[in-house]
Amino acid sequence: MKYTKPSPVLILSITILVFSFLFISLTDFLSGKQVFNDSGPTLDPNINILSVAPDPQLPNTYQITWEITSPTPLPVTSTTIYYDTISTPSALTTTDSPSAPSYQFYLSDYLSGPFTSPGIFTATLQSPPDAISIFIRAYAHIDTNHYWTPEYTIDTNSL
Repeated sequence: MKYTKPSPVLILSITILVFSFLFISLTDFLSGKQVFNDSGPTLDPNINILSVAPDPQLPNTYQITWEITSPTPLPVTSTTIYYDTISTPSALTTTDSPSAPSYQFYLSDYLSGPFTSPGIFTATLQSPPDAISIFIRAYAHIDTNHYWTPEYTIDTNSL
């Protein structure tokens, strides 16, 4: 087998490619930009509504189950369901306390802790009179942060 010397153009192309990668990586490193994501899984808690089920024994009553997840146990000061017959669909952040959305009602079952995450919570919601739709969000206060689910709609006519 005969050895063929690489062309100068190929050597130059590879050299430019390697130096470009090193230059970009060094520039990102010196500017503090993270080049490779090695942070692992997110450490923030999360809250989710697991189920909303009508109570077969009581009309206009719903069993709501929600969960708070976290990779390590965290103290939960408060968790509840906020609800109303008027939608407040805007996104809520960890700085939005319960006074930010304009929900008129909340469930008192787990309003005052302490509780621990991860955890699963279930409470009973009695529909406001003449409600066609009920808009709900699960909420948790953990450390100094407020965690919310997206708004969920209960259509009282279809259940």
